[in-house]
Amino acid sequence: NIRAEPQFDEEVGTKEQPFVLESLAQGKMPSFSVEELMQRTFLYDVKDGQRMRAEIIKKIDDEDAKNHQNIKFLCKIGADYAEEILTYNEICQLCEEQDQADKDNQFFTFQKILGHAGPYKKGDSEFKGSVYNVQVLWSNGEITWEPFDNIRSDDPITLAIYAKEKDLLDTPGWKRLRRFTKSKKKYDRLVKQAVMKAKRRGPIWKFGIQVPRDRVEAVNLDSKNGNTKWADAEGVELGQLNDYRTFVDKGKGYDPGAGYTKIRVHFVYDVKHDGRHKARMVAGGHMTADDNKEMSYSGVVSLRSIRLALLIGELNGLSPMVGDVGNAYLEAYTKEKVYFIAGPEFGELEGHTMIISKALYGLRTSGARYHEVMAGTLTDMGYKQSLADPDLWYKDMGDHYDYVCVYVDDLMVVSKHPQEFFDLLINKYKYILKGVGPPEYHLGGNFGRDPDGTLYLSAEKYVTKLMDGYQRMFGNLPNKYGSPLTEGDSPELDTSDLLDEDGIKLYQSMIGALQWCVSLGRFDILAAVMSLSSFRAA
Repeated sequence: NIRAEPQFDEEVGTKEQPFVLESLAQGKMPSFSVEELMQRTFLYDVKDGQRMRAEIIKKIDDEDAKNHQNIKFLCKIGADYAEEILTYNEICQLCEEQDQADKDNQFFTFQKILGHAGPYKKGDSEFKGSVYNVQVLWSNGEITWEPFDNIRSDDPITLAIYAKEKDLLDTPGWKRLRRFTKSKKKYDRLVKQAVMKAKRRGPIWKFGIQVPRDRVEAVNLDSKNGNTKWADAEGVELGQLNDYRTFVDKGKGYDPGAGYTKIRVHFVYDVKHDGRHKARMVAGGHMTADDNKEMSYSGVVSLRSIRLALLIGELNGLSPMVGDVGNAYLEAYTKEKVYFIAGPEFGELEGHTMIISKALYGLRTSGARYHEVMAGTLTDMGYKQSLADPDLWYKDMGDHYDYVCVYVDDLMVVSKHPQEFFDLLINKYKYILKGVGPPEYHLGGNFGRDPDGTLYLSAEKYVTKLMDGYQRMFGNLPNKYGSPLTEGDSPELDTSDLLDEDGIKLYQSMIGALQWCVSLGRFDILAAVMSLSSFRAA
């Protein structure tokens, strides 16, 4: 709501305040709709320490269900069909954590089980928390020994295939995999899916540039393209990590001792809208135990709050300006005890034990650590969190309010003198900022002004990106229509074959992109996208 009547402030008392954001729906916008959750499964840690696959059976319709934040679901946990009631927020967080882990794992997916060892018991030098260890060939060529239970949680199908080949399905500890092989028809289908999963590593494109999945592919792309853009991006990232003193070098052969967890680090590659090549070093935080009961992620301002802040700014003669905090998480120290062995990308430090001291991207709590640092900075600058959205900050300037919208490391300031805000971040608080200036492209939308000076947010660049993606996927551009659906088209009457697993994921990806397109302002396709969204399950 946009309110113009007097408000009360404990420090300054009652006075007229122009256009104050007073109350939006409490909390952040939901991560998933109820319909999306009903189509998902997720990994769930039960009381005995095991991680099991959970499936949502039904939504509990009671008085609480009128508010999506209070909705509860009846879930089926594991193969023994134990039931448990979980809240909407709990399930959303579990799904987000799984999605993040999946993003991390795509760079270290394992290709094959090579062997196994055990059984072990507690106290054995090779015991890693499971009775057996399995030898894993990773997609980057690395071979490691991993706990049986970890691999079973990530991909029980591949483990079941190995167990059947090695005649282990009657061996204690391996018997739980028999359920995947009871039906020959089901087993054959699962094997086919596992093979397809291993092959599903086609090229990734963004803004017309191929993005490498891992360092090996980055080196190959530089060689193929006849340049060193990806190598240069890696060098810039390693230089910044060194400037921030992110790692503590302990030399070769150092053992940090009990309490520390060994993890892996890897590069994540990206291309910005202006063609810049980016490489970011990310920690494999999914390899650490999830012992934290606190919030692990950095908050994000809702698109609705950004629009309202911009509207208030326009009504009060304020100017918007955006900026990106470079290596934002490295502004904070981590509380996690983790280390890794440096790889070839570290040059002469290869093989050294490196303890991670800063909140490196990928660690479970890095988002929360950075969020604390940024919140402390804004508080010190005199800003307060809005009750409507905790990532929308405001400051009383006497005759108006200044606003800061925080979307992880992307900042949007709406102020009479926005440059002074960013100058203060740089000079007093020593932040490294990039891309400071009037908003042109923010959160997928591009900004501009009409000839009469009216500020607008457009989906033009995002639509162009969608068309490029469509052409790469199907080899041609889609037909043009004067309305979202062809006249007389009735998707519910379609009699063609159902999509396979890959087709479903592609369809869901396209629907998700179109939904964001609607959020950016293309309301004309809303009805069509809603109609087609009902077919996402199959």
